[in-house]
Amino acid sequence: MPEARVLERALARPRRAMAGALLLVTALAWWQLQALGAHGAAHLGSPAVHLGRSAWHGGDWLRTLAMWLLMVLAMMLPTAAPAVLAFGDLAARAGPHGHRRSLAFIAGYLAAWATFGVLATAAQGVFAALVLRSPPALGPSLTGALLLAAGLYQFSAAKQACLEKCRSPMAFFLAHWREGASGAAALGLRHGAYCVGCCWLLMALMLPSGAMTPAVTALLGTLMLAEKVVPGGQRVAHAAGALLGGLGATLITVTWI
Repeated sequence: MPEARVLERALARPRRAMAGALLLVTALAWWQLQALGAHGAAHLGSPAVHLGRSAWHGGDWLRTLAMWLLMVLAMMLPTAAPAVLAFGDLAARAGPHGHRRSLAFIAGYLAAWATFGVLATAAQGVFAALVLRSPPALGPSLTGALLLAAGLYQFSAAKQACLEKCRSPMAFFLAHWREGASGAAALGLRHGAYCVGCCWLLMALMLPSGAMTPAVTALLGTLMLAEKVVPGGQRVAHAAGALLGGLGATLITVTWI
């Protein structure tokens, strides 16, 4: 059958098959993210307004958690693609069942970000409760403080150390390689932890918007991809830091004038 031959040819080229799978999962995550965001907007109005409109119930927590987990797939899989493909090449050369080790690596990587998603959901619930019980100026002030913190973090030694690991995945793998699927999962978890360390404050900028702003999601995803893969990525990180810090300081100043 023609379809079977196409599938066979694709599987015969594991790197292309893996790249295609990552692209497909990313596209599906973006599609579901937009669908869930539209559903939330239809029932809740503006996400930013909903944050301070009423106390959260079970459905709000579950919807927010789903949004964060989808954002992890939509925003972080593209930035992880070079590392996933590089690991796949090493796993294929290390022996049989390379595809299993690759899947275990991806599972470990996503586990790190899923943990972040759970923590972000909890943080967003706290943010909503604070906005609900506080003066109107608190929301913009917290947003400005997040922007300023994210901007300053872009210049920190911790950011640079994590970014270096993300920009040089092959060196990271060779330094920490472990055999078997369990070793691949542990390596993926460790690499994912560095990725979280690199990007967590940029992702936290989604908190004030209710994690439902497609334009901001796409912009931040593009920034995180650029600082990891383009030449001079550290300069991109510093430029973004200057912009974010300036926006944060301006927002705080305007709010309290």
